[in-house]
Amino acid sequence: MNTLKYLLMAVLTALIGFNGYAGNPTDEDVDNYKASIISFVKAEGYMPKLDSDGDIAFKHDGDSYWIQSSSYDDGYYVTVMTMTSVEGENINTIRKAMDDTARGLKFVRLYSSPDAKVVTISYSWYCISIVDFKRMFSNALSVVSTADFRFIKNYLAE
Repeated sequence: MNTLKYLLMAVLTALIGFNGYAGNPTDEDVDNYKASIISFVKAEGYMPKLDSDGDIAFKHDGDSYWIQSSSYDDGYYVTVMTMTSVEGENINTIRKAMDDTARGLKFVRLYSSPDAKVVTISYSWYCISIVDFKRMFSNALSVVSTADFRFIKNYLAE
C-alpha cells in the first residue's frame, strides 16, 4: 500500500513539475510566435518586419504601427500600438485630448512620453496560441486606428 502511495505522489510531482515547465514560453517560443505573427500579418496584406528592438513594424493606412509580443505566464502578452507626434504643445492640452479619447473607447491606452512630444496609443491582450492572435488582430488594429484618429481630432479641437 505504501509503495502505491509513493508511486502516486511521484507521478503527481512529475506532472506538476512538467506542467510548470511546459507552461512558460521560452525565448525560442516567443521568437516562433513572432514569426507566426509576421506570417499572418503578411497574409493580411501588410509588409511587416522585425525592427531593431524586436517589435514587428508595419504600415496601415500610411501610419506606422508596431506589435510587441512577450511571454506571459503560460502564453503571450501582445500589444498593437501606434505613436503620434505632439511636439510643442501644452501638456494639459495633450492630457485632455488623451482623456477625451480614452473615455470613448474601451481597452485602449494612451500615454505620453516623458518629454510630452509623443503620444502612444495601444491595445493589449493575452494569447495562448496564434489562433488567439488571429481572432483579435483586426479588432485591435481597428481600435488603435480609431483611437489615433479621435486623439488627433480631440487634440486639434483644443
